[in-house]
Amino acid sequence: MKQFMIMRHCSAEGQEDEAPLTKLGIRQAQVVATFMEHYPVEVDFILSSPAKRAINSVVPLAKEEDIDIETDERLLERHVSAKPLKDMESFLETSFKNYHVKLEDGESNQEAMDRVAGLLDELFEEVEEDAVPLLVTHGNLFILILNYLGIEAGFTEWKELTHPDLYMVTKKDGSFGLSRIWSD
Repeated sequence: MKQFMIMRHCSAEGQEDEAPLTKLGIRQAQVVATFMEHYPVEVDFILSSPAKRAINSVVPLAKEEDIDIETDERLLERHVSAKPLKDMESFLETSFKNYHVKLEDGESNQEAMDRVAGLLDELFEEVEEDAVPLLVTHGNLFILILNYLGIEAGFTEWKELTHPDLYMVTKKDGSFGLSRIWSD
């Protein structure tokens, strides 16, 4: 696999796995499908987080392109805490500075990155060189994927991600490059 696309899901009504897309998110998903219909690189398969908001972000694209949506739990968002945090943003900023920081019932950035690393390694080994998968995930994990690939990203880049957001990751001479292909 020389390149793949990575997408952050469309606007959703919450962070729970069963949270649906908002009305805006439903429209965004259709816009993504239309955008991809005209994009010069064709998606060969879709691999999504099993969270409802991630899957529903690509249902119109999958229908338009007649592609199945496969799911993999390793693309789920990082589990920060079972309890609501008063200042989630501050905690996330700290966790991007120290990848081992975690709450008692949560997952650290390092643990989440290790989880998704197994999936990425499998894709690099098993996917044909010219195939272009679309990975659909969540903001925190999106940034961790980039870091695993050696593309430096952190809290600032996480804050700059939009709902949805879409990037092309290209491998050349053993290193990875990143280009944003989505525009609001």
